[in-house]
Amino acid sequence: MLAHILVNAGEGELADPSYAIGGSIQGKDGAILDGGHAGKGNVLVAEADESDGSFAKYHPQIAIITNSEADHLDHYGTQDNYRAAFVDHAGHATKAVIMCGDDEGNLAVLHALDATVAGRTIVYSTRNAAELGDLNGATLVRIESESETAESGAEHFTLHIPGGLIGEEERRIAVTLTVPGIHNARNASAAIIAAALLGMDVERASAAVTSFLGAARRFQVRGTVSQVTVVDDYAHHPTEIAALLDAARRRYPQSKIRVIFQPHLFSRTRFFSSEFAQALAKADDVIVTGIFPAREKQEDFPDVTPATIVDETLKLEHEPAKDWIRGVEDMHTAAQMMVMRAHHGDVIFTVAPATSRRWTRSSCMLLKRIVGIARLMARRVISSGKDVQETDQSGGRRSGRSISSEHAEGRSIEGYADRSKAEGFVDARRLQSEDLVSKTLQETTGTIGIMTRPKVVDFGERLKERRQAGARAIVLRVLIGLVVAVVLGAVVWLFLFSSVFRLEPGNISVVGANEWVSESQVLDIARQQSGKSLFLVSDGAVEKQIKAIPGVTSAKSKKQLPNSLEVTIKAQKPAAMLKTSEDHMTAVDSKGRVLNSVSGVSVEGIPVIEVQNVDASLSRRPIKEALKILSSLPESMRNSITKVTAATQDSITTELNGGDRVIVWGDSSDLKLKKAVVDKIVNDPNVIGDKHNVDVSAPLRPIIK
Repeated sequence: MLAHILVNAGEGELADPSYAIGGSIQGKDGAILDGGHAGKGNVLVAEADESDGSFAKYHPQIAIITNSEADHLDHYGTQDNYRAAFVDHAGHATKAVIMCGDDEGNLAVLHALDATVAGRTIVYSTRNAAELGDLNGATLVRIESESETAESGAEHFTLHIPGGLIGEEERRIAVTLTVPGIHNARNASAAIIAAALLGMDVERASAAVTSFLGAARRFQVRGTVSQVTVVDDYAHHPTEIAALLDAARRRYPQSKIRVIFQPHLFSRTRFFSSEFAQALAKADDVIVTGIFPAREKQEDFPDVTPATIVDETLKLEHEPAKDWIRGVEDMHTAAQMMVMRAHHGDVIFTVAPATSRRWTRSSCMLLKRIVGIARLMARRVISSGKDVQETDQSGGRRSGRSISSEHAEGRSIEGYADRSKAEGFVDARRLQSEDLVSKTLQETTGTIGIMTRPKVVDFGERLKERRQAGARAIVLRVLIGLVVAVVLGAVVWLFLFSSVFRLEPGNISVVGANEWVSESQVLDIARQQSGKSLFLVSDGAVEKQIKAIPGVTSAKSKKQLPNSLEVTIKAQKPAAMLKTSEDHMTAVDSKGRVLNSVSGVSVEGIPVIEVQNVDASLSRRPIKEALKILSSLPESMRNSITKVTAATQDSITTELNGGDRVIVWGDSSDLKLKKAVVDKIVNDPNVIGDKHNVDVSAPLRPIIK
């Protein structure tokens, strides 16, 4: 929306902005506009990608945070780590942070901000200050009088801007949006505030946002056929789906809402299965299709299927209570099923990741199938309306009932007669009469012209034979079914419940443990599966829990018939030892997780950092930066480190061989380049000479002294 405002209303330095927003935009007359543009203006609008932590490299003037609800836990691990990344991102904004106060995750981030960052933060929200509570010094902009016009989907609200933010006096700006949903009201508020902070008149910005038609595949109406509307959207997070369906209810209050949903990522489906179920419960009818894997593989998540979400819905109350949601792997089959269930006035939402091109074709296929079925049903309608009269061969008038759907369209029976030939319909009144007596004589006359008695069929005896045959078939099927059931029951008992394949604690072994990751830690997790059949043991669950142990970089469980389990782990060497006293040190990994605490053991080859308090140090940025640097160094350099200094996040320093060499790294940015420069300098006598101090905090301009 911000890019749209600047493109359509920007003047001077704000005109012709550059933007990279990751998706396509809906233009006029169904046109699709590219999501990237290299403009000549002084503004770049960029959609930050937090999925892999890359937005940590951004240093914008203005940062807009719409929500920080937990996501991408395959990368971050925990919700706290995810929110900490947003705290860090907000701290990079040099001018202002614009944050939605209706998101609880955002409020947690706001409370964690440094006072100076919070002081330049603007919170926009539909709630008032009393409802929000402590804003940590941030400024509140209210969204008031929000409403939506049914059918058209037009969104209306008033933006209440306090005095001193963009002028001395407070302002109330009326805003109308073409795109529906309160979530779009929130997004528009952020865009208008950002444009005003950049110097645009706030009234001009609010007028420009009115013409925004939305991102492609964001509540994009594909068409309406036979009073059935198909809408496409790429919502892929539970909160997004809930917002989409809330907007659907407001726009189509009298319609039944049907959804075909393709989950995005196996990990996200597993993490948020319950939340997906609650969001989809806002619809009347749902089909969950096979999961779009993106960067993941099904074999890594064997237990994650459409049923993962469907099973969660069984815990929810819904009207209707049964058969409102089902899992169908093939999306084309799902589309066919949904078309057959749809009725006049229904709205079908195709909800799937933006990267699934096949899905867009499936949403269009829905329209084609609705068209086809509508035409077929139109041909099969039998009119029971007015009598039609036609003239018989004698010139008289006779009446009859119309059997043609064409009559409802005002056509005569004569017009229908010709059409019926081509389409396989027969008007019995147009058939030529036959002499049934002559036909019977022909069929019952022998070769010599003698009348013979036609064969008489005893229908009672034939019916008796058929009943006996049917009874025998039923008995046979019952017997076969019983045999199959007994065999299957025996197999199930043998493999799932007998002691033959039962996993015992003594049959679990661990390979790869060391002094930093103990065998007992791994065994405690693996033994949670004991007592189960080996076939019921979840390799994925075991491996996931073991990987969560600090210091474990990989874990692989291997079932060994009939009843053994072997767990192989790869335990990393500590990135550093945090020393709090002469004989007490704590081993930590590269992510700042504590491996264990040791006393009186050799830590040769492991860098040592002296700290006052372990927990307090691990929460500080300098230690985190130092761990990133240390964990990336080659073994030869790590073995020679005798002292590490981390006074600030930008002054990480290592001493080698008791001070023979001093390397000033700065922070962990451009680490690959920094290591290459250090290697070139310290290993080339012609370069290092008799100098001892190498500063690569600016790797392109290293300092040697």
